[in-house]
Amino acid sequence: MGNEGRIRRSVRGARWVVVVGIVVGAAVGLLADLHLDHTPVSSTSQLLVSDGALGQSSADAASTEDQYVSARMATYAQLATDDTVLAPVAAQLGTTVPALQQVVRATPVDGTTVLSLAVRAATPAEATADDAAVTGAVAAAITSAETFGSNPSLVAVTVASPPSTPDPISVPPLGLVTVAGALAGGLMVLLGAVLWGSGLIQRLGRRVDDAVFADPAQTIRS
Repeated sequence: MGNEGRIRRSVRGARWVVVVGIVVGAAVGLLADLHLDHTPVSSTSQLLVSDGALGQSSADAASTEDQYVSARMATYAQLATDDTVLAPVAAQLGTTVPALQQVVRATPVDGTTVLSLAVRAATPAEATADDAAVTGAVAAAITSAETFGSNPSLVAVTVASPPSTPDPISVPPLGLVTVAGALAGGLMVLLGAVLWGSGLIQRLGRRVDDAVFADPAQTIRS
């Protein structure tokens, strides 16, 4: 009965510390919540950039054009997140250019003239639709960038791989990790108070102290 009384007094004495534990746990959970990706699915597609007007005249011209396209692949990738390119896409999708830039990734495939695109969204259907819009805009932007005056485009852009439909991935709803952190913080403080009131922590501390600071000579004599 005395031990139960000490535990109750310890828990009552720790009630304000419990509040601190809840606040700290909620803060940690909030940080984790903000770092979780709540747009978990990605649709991918690929654009093939090949020789256009220059490559149609001769084999030498085609070889020169291939070299030209290869050297320009990094520039084409940058177009995928360019403000001007994404502005009409953002208006079409009902979002903003900065928000779209956060979920669009373009990467040239090494050793090829293929541009790989990936667009993230909340659902598979949204990711596929958004990827289709971005893919069309990037293809048009590359063609426009390589068109000078009334001449045909120097490159031809084709969709080598259409936007995929990704499988859904489950992530905790926004705020759930924050609530879980708050509960965990409060429970940890309560558990600590119970263990302190039961004397378990004190006994464990004395045993550790005895083991660390014991007199070796006395141990040998005994």
